[in-house]
Amino acid sequence: MKEISSRLLPLFADASTSTTTTILDLADIFPRFTFDIVFKEGFGHDPQYMSPSLPKTLLADAFNTAIKICMGRYASPSILWKAKKFARIGSEKNLSLAVKELQEYIKNRIARLKERECDDHADFVHFLASKGRSQNYNPEVEMEVVSDIKANNNNNWKKMTYLHTSICESMRLYPPAPVEPKQATGDGDIWPDGTKRDGYEKMLQPSNWVFIPGDPFNYPVFQAGPRTCLGIDIAFMQIKLVAANVLSQFQLVPAVDGYSPVYSSTLTSKMKNGFPVRVIQRV
Repeated sequence: MKEISSRLLPLFADASTSTTTTILDLADIFPRFTFDIVFKEGFGHDPQYMSPSLPKTLLADAFNTAIKICMGRYASPSILWKAKKFARIGSEKNLSLAVKELQEYIKNRIARLKERECDDHADFVHFLASKGRSQNYNPEVEMEVVSDIKANNNNNWKKMTYLHTSICESMRLYPPAPVEPKQATGDGDIWPDGTKRDGYEKMLQPSNWVFIPGDPFNYPVFQAGPRTCLGIDIAFMQIKLVAANVLSQFQLVPAVDGYSPVYSSTLTSKMKNGFPVRVIQRV
C-alpha cells in the first residue's frame, strides 16, 4: 500500500528525527489516513488529508458531525429533535448542513465520473472508518508484536498470528463500533465452584484468540451471520499493514505519562481530547 510508505511513514520519520519535541495526535493522524484511502477508493478522488501541511478535513468533519448528531437523537426525546428539525435550528440545522455538504460532494464526483448531470436523489453514502485503539500501554505485548512482524520479514502480514490476535483483543476491549445491543447469555466470570474472576476481562491478553474456533458469534466486533461486516477482511488487512510498517520502525509512546484517553459516545469510538504520542526511532 503506497499510501503507507509515501504518507504515513514519512510523517512518523520526521517526528522521530525532529530537533524539537514533536507530538503527533494519533486520534487525528489515523482518521486522516483512513479517509484518504476511503475517498480515493470509493470516489476516485484523493483529498490528501495526510499531506505534510495536514490541511483541514472538511468532508471528514462533515461526516463525523452527521454521525454524532444522529447518535444524539437517541439520548433526547424524539419530539425535541423533530421540533428542531422542523424549525431548522441547533443541532438539526448543523446536521442538515453536514449532510448537504456530503451529498454535494458525492453528486459532483458522480457527475464528473459519468460526465453528465447527476439526478437529485443521489444517496447519502455511509462509510465507517473503524480504528481499533487501546488506551493502555503494554510493552510486553508490543515486543511480541514486533518480534512477530520481524519474523515474517515485515511484509507477510497474513502469517502474523500474534499481531492478528493482538488486534482482535484490542478491539474486544475497545470496539470500533461500541453501540451494540448484544449481551452474553451467561456470566463467564464465575466458575462452577463459585470463584469470581474480577477484572481479568479488562486485561489485554492476545492469547485469548489463538485457539478459538472459527465461530463468528464468539467475536461479534464485526457482527456475525447475515449481518457480518463486508469490510472485515479489508479492515484487518489495513490495520495489519499499518501496524507492521509503523511498529517495525517506530515506538509510539504517550506524550503524557499515565495518559488515559476519554472516549465520547458516538457510533464509532472516538477520543475527546485526542491521543498525543511521541515517536521514537526503533533500534
